[in-house]
Amino acid sequence: MTCAHFVLSLICLLSIAQETCQSSSSSLHQERRLISVNVGDNVTLQCLYDDGDDASLIYWYKQPLGKQPKIISTYLKYKKEETFHDEFINNTRLTLNMRNNTLYLKISDVKASDSATYYCLKYSYQFKMQFSEGTTVFVKDAKSLFNALVQQSDSETIHPGESVTLKCTASTGSCDGEPSVYWFKNSEDHHPSLIYTQSDNSDQCERKTNKTHTCVYNLSLNNLNQSNAGTYYCAVTVCGRIVFGNGTKLELKGKKCCNMSNCLIFCIYIDVYATYAEKKQQNRIIPGRENLHPLNRSSMWRTNTDSVCVYYRLHTSSQ
Repeated sequence: MTCAHFVLSLICLLSIAQETCQSSSSSLHQERRLISVNVGDNVTLQCLYDDGDDASLIYWYKQPLGKQPKIISTYLKYKKEETFHDEFINNTRLTLNMRNNTLYLKISDVKASDSATYYCLKYSYQFKMQFSEGTTVFVKDAKSLFNALVQQSDSETIHPGESVTLKCTASTGSCDGEPSVYWFKNSEDHHPSLIYTQSDNSDQCERKTNKTHTCVYNLSLNNLNQSNAGTYYCAVTVCGRIVFGNGTKLELKGKKCCNMSNCLIFCIYIDVYATYAEKKQQNRIIPGRENLHPLNRSSMWRTNTDSVCVYYRLHTSSQ
């Protein structure tokens, strides 16, 4: 292996290592991304930060489905002071607790209105802000006027390139409000994200004789690949209530595309280019080398410029 090959190979390996580690380089984490609880339960959210983190302030935010985020609290790290804001000031169901590099937000006696995605945010001494991945809380209400159920197509095995239709059936009971459906996805690689919003459509809804209002919503996914794998949820809102489905887990069978394949191709390209450039440089720094006998050539030519590695393959004719 020549000097150029060695250096370029080392650079490629470092690039691969950096790519692998970038996903875990964040200093702010929330361990659980999805939590399902019943009305009246208690739930505790965690915001973890690394040792030696330069965070000066840590915030908790609440974002109800389809609405703007609301600030819940501020924690001043070096003074160990906590402050609740706006509608959360006198909310005795909320408590903050800092322990072992983790800021806990406890919600007691959970209500349906607590259904939301909760984010923690840090503000550092360098005036930088960083959000965590977020934790989505589902609050199930057994006394709700309606139920939402998510069903997946009959096919249990989906292969890359195929299509699938996810079904969400919303039975709203005697409620006459117009339901809206939100589809969102959760996976190991990404925090829950809203992917589609759907309003009531009369072609998909029917009123039965018992006054039960039932709507069926479909989410079609085409030309699937590994990035589509995950759990899909629908959330139905009507008459001031929100109910979440149990989720449909979508699994893709087949080879998973490696994120490092592009880097490998790049390394091969660089290696080929380095070989070409090296041979070109040999021709430039050794004029008339065709007149030299191979046995009289030196494997290292020393010039007044920087030293370079030169490689020769000796050809001997068989007698």
